Amino acid sequence: MKTEKVVVFDVDGTLFDTKPGIIKTLNEVLIFFGKTPISSLDEDKWIGPPVRESFKKYSKMNDEQAEKATQLYRKIYVDKYISDSTLYDGMAEVLEYFRKMNFLICIATMKTFEQIERLLSLKNMADFFNIVQTASSDGSKTKADMLGEIRKNYGEESNYYMIGDTMGDFIAAEKSNYNFIAVLYGYGTFNNTNEFIKIDNPKQLISLNWF
Repeated sequence: MKTEKVVVFDVDGTLFDTKPGIIKTLNEVLIFFGKTPISSLDEDKWIGPPVRESFKKYSKMNDEQAEKATQLYRKIYVDKYISDSTLYDGMAEVLEYFRKMNFLICIATMKTFEQIERLLSLKNMADFFNIVQTASSDGSKTKADMLGEIRKNYGEESNYYMIGDTMGDFIAAEKSNYNFIAVLYGYGTFNNTNEFIKIDNPKQLISLNWF
């Protein structure tokens, strides 16, 4: 009997190109708080990490400002810009292949439940995913926490894979004892010493030796 495969996707830069809507939202929030908008050279570093931490790290907001900015960001993003997201070319075929192979398909994302629910609904993608793990309202839930929760659902006999585009995804996978697959078409960067599978486009996931 084949061992069950559990495949967990990051969202931003892995499943969807969400940068246009995220950057529009961030800049609207930054301008509201009197901060400098994001330059085109710095856009990618804002995608992926918890937005609350990015406000503090890159715009020097204090804790109170970052919390208010985060709440405003979440509202504006869902209300105005979440539809500015595009499923990466070939990803629909990948998800259909995984479903036919009876893989369990999950999501672990720093987006909120409201954001990811809206995004998957808009793009008619919700039915592909068995479990969706999202950020907590206070930002305390890490990607590793999410991977741990998924493992609790499916047990230790399954084979676990995390697919993501940042070193943060890799670190979470390593902490949680997941195999890691790095996507090079996303927003993060990986150095040549990182020993894991790397893919240049989604369709390469179909050709991997999963068994």
